[in-house]
Amino acid sequence: MGLCYMILPLLLSVLLQINTAEEYKTYIIHMNNSHKPASFLTHESWHRSILKSLPSPQADQDDSEMLMYSYNHVMPGFSARLTPSQLSELEKSPAHVATHPESFGQLYTTHSPKFLGLKHKLGLWLAASYGKGVIIGVIDSGIWPESESFSDKGMPQVPERWKGKCENGTAFTSSLCNKKLIGAQSCRTNHLGI
Repeated sequence: MGLCYMILPLLLSVLLQINTAEEYKTYIIHMNNSHKPASFLTHESWHRSILKSLPSPQADQDDSEMLMYSYNHVMPGFSARLTPSQLSELEKSPAHVATHPESFGQLYTTHSPKFLGLKHKLGLWLAASYGKGVIIGVIDSGIWPESESFSDKGMPQVPERWKGKCENGTAFTSSLCNKKLIGAQSCRTNHLGI
């Protein structure tokens, strides 16, 4: 009987630890770069240091498992997998600006700013010069250029610095390119080194 009384608290303790184990979620963390100490040569090394300083629920977890990407342009910061307690600790930092939880959306439109709910005179869109001159590259296994999503109605001219090309491919002709779909190139295995 005495053995049961000793095992029961141990079992309850293990069950409580399992039930209270924190779940990792992905976040984009916006940081104020003016807080980066000069001792860090890169923003990524600073971001890794921040993550390394957070309490870890797993003894063997390191910052390389947490840091997914370090951002240096438009919005300085990083994306990382964190527990709620790690996020709470990180948000206490004076360098922390904002936290954006991972979310998924489906694109439906040519006019992304309106779709994304960006405001003209405030926020990230203003800070990023309204995306002027930004070229977004997408690697995809195929597109449907006839989709309204690729309409170039109301789009500005292709940036002069664009050095890409629009090539003919399987069931795709270069005439399908326009001011929105500014480049298309068929990937060949020998070009990828595979």
